[in-house]
Amino acid sequence: MFSGWLLDKISNMLYNECMEEVLKFGKYSVQAPNIEEILKDAVQRGFYDNYTNNAHNDGNVNNDDLEKFCRRLYKFWYEQIKGIYDHPELTQESKEIFAKVMENPDLSVESMKSRSASAYDFFVKDYKDFGIDSRIRPLDPQSNRDMNAFKNGASDFIHIFHNGHIGGGRDKIDCRLYMNFKSDKVLDFINEFIAKSVKVGGRMPYLKFYTTTNNRNDNFMIYTSYEKAEQWIDMIEQIKKEKPELFEGAEKVSRNFGKINGYIGYGDEPTEEQKKIGSSYNALRDEIVSDFAYANKNQKYSTEMKQMFEQKLEKHGIEPNFCVSTGTRERVEEIYKKKEQGKPRNEKLDAKIAELEELIKTIEQETKEFELATREDMTKVYEKIIADNEREANEISQ
Repeated sequence: MFSGWLLDKISNMLYNECMEEVLKFGKYSVQAPNIEEILKDAVQRGFYDNYTNNAHNDGNVNNDDLEKFCRRLYKFWYEQIKGIYDHPELTQESKEIFAKVMENPDLSVESMKSRSASAYDFFVKDYKDFGIDSRIRPLDPQSNRDMNAFKNGASDFIHIFHNGHIGGGRDKIDCRLYMNFKSDKVLDFINEFIAKSVKVGGRMPYLKFYTTTNNRNDNFMIYTSYEKAEQWIDMIEQIKKEKPELFEGAEKVSRNFGKINGYIGYGDEPTEEQKKIGSSYNALRDEIVSDFAYANKNQKYSTEMKQMFEQKLEKHGIEPNFCVSTGTRERVEEIYKKKEQGKPRNEKLDAKIAELEELIKTIEQETKEFELATREDMTKVYEKIIADNEREANEISQ
């Protein structure tokens, strides 16, 4: 039997072989979604049905787990502020905002540990009681419901680092990476992701995850720039290698996205012009697909329908591959071209690479020659067999 690791590799190889490569972030390829499946589903069940198909449907994120996560997040947040509080380049406004945290002993990590009040509720509402600016909160729930609301089944999603790394602003958002976690695994993954991000340094990406009614197959996402995408994919891959149990069922992410390594969804952030139609990747494509599906309801899928749909995508600045906007490929290629130009040259390494490339060419040529010679030898064998059979047949007939 194959190991899980080998099965993953084989699955990814097969997936990459079957699907069109539309974008490349260093060593990672983005494979196009299947337009035929998207259109068929949209006509039959609606576009957003693709975000509930293959969802884990395993209930809500546990309240206790969410509280533990928030207490860890509080410690990280406090230490980040402490680390830059005395920085000479910090603006006066930032110093005054951070002073509300650092100069209040009731907000120390030790005080938070001893508090009976919820750390989650602190980020949602209690921060106001301490005069803290809402912009520096690391956690920002969609609805700002308190912890008690979750006990009553309130539905919500939560933004993390929505306003960027403490004191450093936020990286530009060019695209989104989507994942499909079980409700009891998503917080464990985020903890791992944050811990590794701290070691790397720099700004944290803007994250978002669903906490309740886990009936979607895109319940976690990373908003990032094209420049940083490869870095975060590297980190995801590293966590997957170390803790594969967190990724059970992750490959069932929505088919509406491009895919990286068979389980990470990819989608371009809408341009300012596209946001006039839909404010997010999903909303934009929902408008386009639903409109097209309604105009073609009760019609069977055909090549002509696909061509018409591709023309509609092009009209709205989206490539026929569905997940990438017009011009994205050129922008990403330019980024990596500059990265290559900026790398210091290593003459010994370049010479070794050239030597290996020549060796590969030689092996390929020898393989072709061997295959040709083998084919010629086999042809001679077949010809002899045919000749012998014909001779035997003649002898029998006589």
